[in-house]
Amino acid sequence: MYSFSSSTTIYKYNLVTKKNAEFILESEDIPSVAPFRGTQYDDAALKSYISTNSVYLSLTYDNYSDKYYLFHYGPFPLNISGNEGKRGYLFVTVLDENFKPLSTTNLKWDYQRYGSVFTPDGLMMYKPSNNEDLTDYTFLKFSCDE
Repeated sequence: MYSFSSSTTIYKYNLVTKKNAEFILESEDIPSVAPFRGTQYDDAALKSYISTNSVYLSLTYDNYSDKYYLFHYGPFPLNISGNEGKRGYLFVTVLDENFKPLSTTNLKWDYQRYGSVFTPDGLMMYKPSNNEDLTDYTFLKFSCDE
């Protein structure tokens, strides 16, 4: 299974058939991403692109809940003038086994996906602390009535 940072398509490789299956994520919470049409040397255009588009970070399987988690940044939510190059809020979308979006949570800028780990109690995520002596974590648990 793999995906790309600028695409809402997920590819799942079947070892037996040696073929890829494509799953296109369709949800109002998962925006499509326009391709960058500049050059890497056009710093202003690149920074503007970064701040006005989503980026998909990682797709991870949770074997405790049998769900997939897609982490992505949205566009920068504030006035972009003077903030070019900054990413928007961090979101986590829960997907079922067929990559159908079930839920999207806006984590704002309060949490980081780095160091997050799946546990029987849910997704444990790191929360930056203003106190250098403390490390804060929180658990996110997806649940639904079936």
